Amino acid sequence: MWRSCIENNGKLFVVANDQSEVIGLLHIGASRDEDLDKATELTAIYLDPYYYGSGIGARFWRRIEK
Repeated sequence: MWRSCIENNGKLFVVANDQSEVIGLLHIGASRDEDLDKATELTAIYLDPYYYGSGIGARFWRRIEK
């Protein structure tokens, strides 16, 4: 599924902890709204439940948003 998302002009980002363990994924792609053809859409964000409430998800998104 992720390969298909990336091949269709999407981008998959991965976040890891200090031990290089993957703790989250974020996928963005072109907007599906016809009137927002230059916009980017967040299509998926996953984070290990251990890190819920830690602020990592928000920092992850802000980093990608730049």
